[in-house]
Amino acid sequence: MTNVESPKGRFVLTAALGFLLAAAPAGGYRQRVILGMPAGDCTLQVEMDDDSGCLGLRVLPQSGGCRVAAHQMVSALKAAMGRIAASPSSGQACTSLFIGRLVDYPWLSEYLAETACQDPDWNRARGRPKNGDIHRYVAGVLSGTEVLATMQAAFDGSGYRVAGASVEKVLVGERAGRCGSAGRARPARVPFDAMVWFRLDKDYPAAGIRPPTHGAVRRSGAGWDRILDKTAAGELRQ
Repeated sequence: MTNVESPKGRFVLTAALGFLLAAAPAGGYRQRVILGMPAGDCTLQVEMDDDSGCLGLRVLPQSGGCRVAAHQMVSALKAAMGRIAASPSSGQACTSLFIGRLVDYPWLSEYLAETACQDPDWNRARGRPKNGDIHRYVAGVLSGTEVLATMQAAFDGSGYRVAGASVEKVLVGERAGRCGSAGRARPARVPFDAMVWFRLDKDYPAAGIRPPTHGAVRRSGAGWDRILDKTAAGELRQ
């Protein structure tokens, strides 16, 4: 195990060396590039594995420093879905979207951390949910109404619905800020990174799709709109 500190010291974490981007599914990942789109000094590359039906969003360069805002992700994915729709014979239907590491998307990472910070069902001292599995907890947060509605904007008109999230390799770190109400605030260990997939369901109406409400979702009042605004303004850079 090794101790790692993020560039601006927002989290101090303990990470397994084996974490580093072991993202390819067993059995291989033969992707073709759908498009590349500039995102500041970085590039968002959308790929498709026609064998598995897995759509992938890659943030380049992978050496770090790229932090993607919500509107940048939505724009890249929406453009990619337009190209896929224009070539329907190019492969099978998409079944999932892999976005890689959550820390590449500060609005998602911050939302996850703030949700756990405010959630009475999260053990701040131990850095895990009071009941249940940490992966299920994180997947539940990322399957929340706010997250899925933002992700769905990339697929509106495509006939796909973003149905929920699944995660692997969750990382937990000590939050630089404090959790809790005034006078009772204290440091906390919260989740902030994971490898993330979103499940895509096909054959839904091309318009008016609404994401489902999942029973595992934790509604915490973590300030979704405020987080999106701060990310767009470049204020969230993990």
